[in-house]
Amino acid sequence: MQEEISRRGFTILDTAGSNHLSCFICGRRREKLYVAPSKSIAFAYKYLGLVIKTHARLCSRHLINDNSEIRESEFINIHSTRRYFPHETVRMFDLFCKFLNLEETPTIFEPFKNLNTLNEFHCKQITSWTVSEFIRFSSYLTSWKKSDGRDKDEIIALYRYYMKKGLTQATVAILRGNTSQREISRYLEQMRHCINQDFVPYFIGIVNRNREFFLSHQTPTCKIIFKLSDEILVLLADG
Repeated sequence: MQEEISRRGFTILDTAGSNHLSCFICGRRREKLYVAPSKSIAFAYKYLGLVIKTHARLCSRHLINDNSEIRESEFINIHSTRRYFPHETVRMFDLFCKFLNLEETPTIFEPFKNLNTLNEFHCKQITSWTVSEFIRFSSYLTSWKKSDGRDKDEIIALYRYYMKKGLTQATVAILRGNTSQREISRYLEQMRHCINQDFVPYFIGIVNRNREFFLSHQTPTCKIIFKLSDEILVLLADG
């Protein structure tokens, strides 16, 4: 978790606003408000570096069906301010998180780690491709280096969803879970480089085009003006 160390023995942390009368996510005043679930408070601090106070209230629309957790997609909508906390308090937060084991819930990109069981409908929802189209595209990206937390097919799906929906990197980080915005930025940059290196040359540029391909696109005007035969290739450059 990223911290900013300040003067006089305090640490500045992002802190969600809260009161007893309105939802701390959307700000609406409702008769029926729920106390922020403990599991979501722990998740917010451990993975997002966000402090949610134990007395914070929120609407049921931001909770999953059994009201036991805040939906992960809702964390991006939480308004926060920078607050000072004593170092001792922050060390206590970090100590609790060190021994805190939160059950990891599957994300929308998780199914792409095993293409053999990937659902056709889910593949189209996330990438707009069929499973066979996804596999074909993936096969071109041979320079991708696999590492822990960086499965090629999962990052392809993440990249496609990011481009398709026009989401912010922070939103994608929340959707993937246990990932920072900086990591998402790095994954996207690595995927762009990989696509440019492995995929683009097959379809754009002259590397894989033979002479006959360019001759077939030569207009009769060039041949007439310069009195050229069909076997002479003309290249026009405009500086």
